[in-house]
Amino acid sequence: MIETISEVGKGVESPTSYEIYNKYLDLEVEDMKAYVSTFERIWDEYSCTLMCDGWRSITQRSMINFLIYCKARTIFWKSVDASGKVKNAEYLFQLMDNMVEEIGERRIVQVITDNATTFKLAGQKLMEKREHLYWVPCSAHYIDLMLEDICEDPMVENVVNNARFITTFIYNHNNILDTMRTHTHG
Repeated sequence: MIETISEVGKGVESPTSYEIYNKYLDLEVEDMKAYVSTFERIWDEYSCTLMCDGWRSITQRSMINFLIYCKARTIFWKSVDASGKVKNAEYLFQLMDNMVEEIGERRIVQVITDNATTFKLAGQKLMEKREHLYWVPCSAHYIDLMLEDICEDPMVENVVNNARFITTFIYNHNNILDTMRTHTHG
């Protein structure tokens, strides 16, 4: 890229912020919509999984992401700003139900969420309304919760702390790190 810039030379004007935020952003949005529409045919043929994940942004906004998984591909569908909303089961049910409507009920076979009580209740309510859908708790979240419980055991906590100390020591000493990489082929 830098070589291309130097070949063009002086006199090349970069796009204005107006062009970037309007013209080029609009073009990118259209390209992305076209890209996502190629997956919709796959969703029609094979069905898909709706996944949702709640998190907090660095500005402390409460966000809920919706992703669609089908045939070894995951697509980001939408992010909802839930700041200032009461994230109870009814609110989450409405969000998930709206996403199912938006994507197409016939396309979705399961919904995966984290294991919070509100998500569980919302998932159960969604299964009652849409009998062909299954709500499934996220197994990675379960494993994370189990590992947190295991790490509360004093003996395990001691082992983890020692492992952290050793790891920090190795990564802070380049000669030792090089030797470790040589012997572990990594």
